Amino acid sequence: MIKHQIVGYSNSGKTTVAANLIRMLTKTGYSCATIKHHGDHTPLSKEPAGKDTAQHRQAGACGTLAASDREMVLTLQHNRAFSLNDFINFYNVLSLDVLLIEGYKKEKYPKTILLRTENDLSLLKKAVNIKCVLCRDKSLVNFVSENYTFPVFYMEDMEDYLKWFLKRVEKGDYDES
Repeated sequence: MIKHQIVGYSNSGKTTVAANLIRMLTKTGYSCATIKHHGDHTPLSKEPAGKDTAQHRQAGACGTLAASDREMVLTLQHNRAFSLNDFINFYNVLSLDVLLIEGYKKEKYPKTILLRTENDLSLLKKAVNIKCVLCRDKSLVNFVSENYTFPVFYMEDMEDYLKWFLKRVEKGDYDES
């Protein structure tokens, strides 16, 4: 399973890029799943009150899994913090081709970095395992290209980025180190 992070500051376009990658990957026959970091300290939405799984939670279950023959919805709350690796291990039981990880800036997996403005350039020094950069500001494309060795794409030219990503997946030369 190929793991790839999409990383950027708030409102940089991470979800838009992820959605474009998902559409492209599934259209070409690859199975794809996602993990999205919920950076807010607000609780994640829960199932509606009165539903069976909500009643299970109210009775004290730390997790509920509602399932049909082709679909499941898992809600789990634990006393310890979950790591990204915990979530990846959950997906390992499935035969996925690609796992897109939105966020988790400090993790080690291959990354696409999204830059909005010059103010975001510090992310290039903080992040590890950068495979490419997507810039929302055209002037940043030239600056990053001249100062770094990884591929740089302009967000308005999303097709170029998608082709680059797909080529790496198809060749199987996706180095996760």
